[in-house]
Formats: sequence, structure tokens, C-alpha cells
Amino acid sequence: MKAASNNTENAIMKMARKNGVVRAREIREAGLHPEYLRKLCKTGQLIRTGRGLYSLADGDFTEHHSLAEACKRVPHGIICLLSALSYHEIGTQNPYQTWMAIDRAMRKPKIMQPYMEAIVS
Repeated sequence: MKAASNNTENAIMKMARKNGVVRAREIREAGLHPEYLRKLCKTGQLIRTGRGLYSLADGDFTEHHSLAEACKRVPHGIICLLSALSYHEIGTQNPYQTWMAIDRAMRKPKIMQPYMEAIVS
């Protein structure tokens, strides 16, 4: 039983290393039990950065980490405006919010963090 536990934890850690940010939903879709996320957080290998979002505790957090979290929260959104310009190092302005465009036909996110602005187009 311990070996199966280690295999599951290793699979989750591999996903976190590959993507930088992993969602509990992605863990469930991969056929893994999300309880292992709590266990990995308790042992200090992962940190919970938001509701359903987890990152490596020793991860390399750059100035673009908030963009990665926003993309995980709104997978059908597109980073745009000042956020996109800042990411590509065009111009001198640094936005205080993450700007995302969302198609009118798509469901608007229920929870908008104070740092995230949605544009419905």
C-alpha cells in the first residue's frame, strides 16, 4: 500500500514540476485522489496558493507566476492588454491586475480575485 502511495505522490509532484501550478481538478482527471494534495502540503512539498491551486514549495516563482495561476483559474481566458504587454516586455507599464479576455459564450468565472479583471468580448 505504501508503494502505491509513493507512486501517486510522485505522479502529482511530476505534474507540479512540469506545469508550475497544478489544480485539484487535474489530479482528479488523471485518476488520482486529491487527498494526496493535502498530504503533500502537510509534508511541505507543495503549497496551496489558492482554492484548488497548488505549487511546488521550493518552486521558482517569477513575476509571471500570477499569470500562470490566472490561466489555471480561467482556462478559456486569454491574457490581454497591459498584462500581455508586460509579459512580452513591451512598454514600461506594470499592471496591478491580470487582464483576461473571455468569450461571451463562455461561462464567466464565479470568483474574481482582486488582482484579476475579466473583459467579455
